[in-house]
Amino acid sequence: LYNSNALCGECGEVANVIKKIEIRNRLNSSDVISMRTMDEYNENLVEELGDSLFYLVKIANKLGVTLDDIMKNQHNKLTNQDTKYGRVFKK
Repeated sequence: LYNSNALCGECGEVANVIKKIEIRNRLNSSDVISMRTMDEYNENLVEELGDSLFYLVKIANKLGVTLDDIMKNQHNKLTNQDTKYGRVFKK
């Protein structure tokens, strides 16, 4: 339970950084003097994605699966949905 709640919190942090990036991208360059640089936002995003990945791995380990297992399952799911939702993967 803790790891799933922590994952949700970290995903919220990811969303918050993306929100800040979107806001910064909409501003005029003269309005962003006191804001972080895009490199700083990107570094922060990588940190938050890493935190999210940490908890995802902990949940997967508890279930006895690997990230590779999860990615293969997701790939198969999306590939099978190609006809329903349109092409997901370019071949």
